[in-house]
Amino acid sequence: MEASSTPTICRPPDSRRHQLSAIAPIAIPHPYPAGAAEQFILRTRIGNSAGTTLQLVATPLGSPGEVIGGVGLDLRAGKLTLSYVFSPEVWGIGYATESAAALVEAAFTLTDVRTLHSGVFVDNERSRRVLQKVGFKFDGFVEEYSEALGAPQKTAHARMDRHDWLARRSSMATG
Repeated sequence: MEASSTPTICRPPDSRRHQLSAIAPIAIPHPYPAGAAEQFILRTRIGNSAGTTLQLVATPLGSPGEVIGGVGLDLRAGKLTLSYVFSPEVWGIGYATESAAALVEAAFTLTDVRTLHSGVFVDNERSRRVLQKVGFKFDGFVEEYSEALGAPQKTAHARMDRHDWLARRSSMATG
């Protein structure tokens, strides 16, 4: 992620953009304050370099300067957590599902993690469906403060265990 991404990252989000993402709106402030994009880029570079996060920017093929979203894996409170956020202009195309599936594969292939976590606002059906399509199971609710909305929000927690991922992967290979 380059500093030249700052204008794209700072583009003011609308409330729909935040409702699609998994976990990401918990930490994304709205409106985006001055300097926050640069801080995000720096934290991302440090985390990616240290191996504590894997944050990727999503761009369409052939348009590397056009940011349409992002996807990541982060260690949060000792748990590996999947997050994603995509622009409403690309909802329904499959970018979130494809990106989430790729990071699930990376998490279980490249690490020894036993459980992968994620979550969505309870009223966010699209994002719930993305997590279900890639194999997550919902297992409860938590109340978390959302920087994006400036208030606590009820979040549906989801998880995927390694043995479920292996069984799913095996059934996809034989089916």
